[in-house]
Amino acid sequence: MSRPPADPGLPTSTAYEITQIVREALHNAVRHGRATQAVVKLAARPSHVYLVVRDNGKGFVNGNGSIDADGFLAPTSAPWSIRERAAALGGSLRVWTRANEGAEISLMIPVSGGGQAVEGVVQ
Repeated sequence: MSRPPADPGLPTSTAYEITQIVREALHNAVRHGRATQAVVKLAARPSHVYLVVRDNGKGFVNGNGSIDADGFLAPTSAPWSIRERAAALGGSLRVWTRANEGAEISLMIPVSGGGQAVEGVVQ
């Protein structure tokens, strides 16, 4: 496990919401996707924070046609709690999936006030 080498200087409320998004993504990966591995990546730039959570689970089921040809879920089909938290932060959310190859949740959140550029990976 590794963490960013410096604090990106996020407001406490933003850091809390990002933590909850990661918690929910990992919970869903294990509970619904039966994932055995996941990688969490966090990068912070002066203008935004970028978060990726990727797992090796079974992926989302495309029973209602909500997955496009490139493997991205329709925005309204993303997990509601993650979707609502991302929207509350003013972030853009994308969810990629492929049957039996897992899922990847990517989120870009704007940061006001600017901070340091840092990156980290947790495996």
